[in-house]
Amino acid sequence: MGGHINDMVDTLLRDARTTPEPTGTALLDRVIEHIDARLADALTPASIAAAHHISVRYLYVLFQRQGLTVGEHVRRRRLEHIRREPADPALADLPAYAIAARWHIGDASHLTKLFRARYGLSPQEFRTNALAPHHRGLDAGPRERS
Repeated sequence: MGGHINDMVDTLLRDARTTPEPTGTALLDRVIEHIDARLADALTPASIAAAHHISVRYLYVLFQRQGLTVGEHVRRRRLEHIRREPADPALADLPAYAIAARWHIGDASHLTKLFRARYGLSPQEFRTNALAPHHRGLDAGPRERS
């Protein structure tokens, strides 16, 4: 009887080692949807992983396959949303520190640093270009940097 059990365990272990690992593409898509729906919330890798019943380590693996970290993805998506605010005439009086706070970015100087690295302009420079009368109706600012 013991020999049969050992054979079954060996078979199960061998099958587990040879079963291809799922790509995680569907899971990554769900994680990204989750992040996008909660960008204005205080997101952490732990909270994102817990929402999907995976470990933080596996969350990092999913993003590593995309060439990004979780934090880089969240920052990039937040900056994409932030980019819209300085160009919105209805939000013209909203200072940079308020924009930073709305999107959980530490402070205005940190926002300026991130924004300039991504788009080549400070949020204020971007706002000035976007709200200039001769730019109305056009895409404001330079192209996004990769």
